[in-house]
Amino acid sequence: SKATVSVLYWEESKMIVATVLLQTLAVFSAVKTYDVVIYGASPSGISAALSAKNVSAAKTVAIVEPTGSIGGMSGAGGIGLRDFNNLVPPCCTMTEWGMMNAAHYSVDYAVWQPDNFVGEASFYKLLKNAAIDIFVNEEALPSSATLTPHENSNKIESFKTTTTTWLATVFIDASYEGLLMKQITQYTYGREPASQYNETFAGVRPRGPHLPGPVNATWGAGNDQLLKYVAPPADAPLGSGDDGVMGWSFRPCITNRASNRVPFPKPANYDPKDFELMRRYIEAAGTPSFQYLFSALGYRSYPPGDKWDLCDQNSAVTSDVMDATIAPYLNGTSSDRKQVYEAVKYYLQGFLYFSGNDLSVNEKTRASVQNWGFCKDEWTGNGNFPPQLYIREGLRMLGDHVFTQNDWNASVSDSSVGLGSWGIDIHVVHRRQDPATNLVYDEGFFGWNSGSHKYQLPFSLILPKRVSAVNFMSTVALSCTHVTWACLREEPTLWKLGMAAGTAAAIYTPNTFMHDTPIAKLQGLLKEQGITLDP
Repeated sequence: SKATVSVLYWEESKMIVATVLLQTLAVFSAVKTYDVVIYGASPSGISAALSAKNVSAAKTVAIVEPTGSIGGMSGAGGIGLRDFNNLVPPCCTMTEWGMMNAAHYSVDYAVWQPDNFVGEASFYKLLKNAAIDIFVNEEALPSSATLTPHENSNKIESFKTTTTTWLATVFIDASYEGLLMKQITQYTYGREPASQYNETFAGVRPRGPHLPGPVNATWGAGNDQLLKYVAPPADAPLGSGDDGVMGWSFRPCITNRASNRVPFPKPANYDPKDFELMRRYIEAAGTPSFQYLFSALGYRSYPPGDKWDLCDQNSAVTSDVMDATIAPYLNGTSSDRKQVYEAVKYYLQGFLYFSGNDLSVNEKTRASVQNWGFCKDEWTGNGNFPPQLYIREGLRMLGDHVFTQNDWNASVSDSSVGLGSWGIDIHVVHRRQDPATNLVYDEGFFGWNSGSHKYQLPFSLILPKRVSAVNFMSTVALSCTHVTWACLREEPTLWKLGMAAGTAAAIYTPNTFMHDTPIAKLQGLLKEQGITLDP
């Protein structure tokens, strides 16, 4: 029966997970050597490993994942591979994953946003079938990469994680944090000024989206303290740069089906005063529904049709948190990152709980929120909450070529390794106080998938500066700007860049420059794997 298949599928995935954990725990301070070591089991890390083995089955390949889950935002993060448009549909090993999911539901079409335990199990099966080793709970240690000089550049010899030293011929960073990348090459974060690369969408943007009514930024009645989650004013002209990044959140799996619904929990150390901004926002909106506040998206091509993805809708007060709450994550310690994780979790869970339970919220809105809850069959070991923080924008590598808005507009590249089609999709960056009016305003937002068209993805997106390293690529922390990251950050696009990295790793000649990879050969091998290179 379908139920029996589901149990068997899950039990098999648990056995695979147990094997992986035993591998991780078997040897403390071990030394492991592979042809290719990939840091980060994100979709692009998984696709890099699969392509390396597809092109050269004899290569030894390992994925080293800092958390206890694999699949990144497409597994432990809850979004699957939903973010693509029909200009450039999924292909290649993406489709293989989608059809593995389909087999679980006994349907004949790819399932792009399955139950998250199904999606992660499919990732494990893909890796097992390809004889790829995966190690979890192995976080890269700071300043642990060993580099040796090589022809006016550097060769990476190894790096260290929690228990192991990793040696390889080729290293790929496919993590959201870029913890290995930042030890190897130059990087940046934040927003470039419009003048730096002549980008019309760059830097500080006009204010918006606008609240449904005026909301004061301070407590009032003689108390000039800013409300929690409101940043101080900034005198920044349009187009100027800063260190702001798009807001972060989680993408919980939610449902309004009572039999699989658990109420939104009251977070630890909850203080309703922390959510005064939300109370004022709700009051200004009248009697907003749950969908108005949180914008739940139905799981894409999910056969049962009764799960939703809680996604920031870019409303004036969003399910994202930004500014000081997330800033320590980018260049902080492991402890800093854990604290940011908990702070973002508190924000989202607190907003959900407050909206559905606080008596200062009108009854109609409370009832609408209470009709929803987390899915009781998801992330059962983590309070039904996604383990993966949604780092919508983090560090970016600075390669010899930085992909800019002008490249996105031009759409062509001689070194194409695939096609993108998502438009510019910049979420809110700052939520500030207007010093003239004392009102809250949002800034940074630009469109949703604006200007969608086909454009070629150059190989240079994943290459560091030539003087930095000869045997390294980065498939998430790309060599691009804040503006173009907004159209490259979707997991199906990063999957293709992972395939390019894995293919390049498979044909790499030791002690040469990855930058000198024969492009025609690389492109031919990518075509053989199903990648479309031309619009």
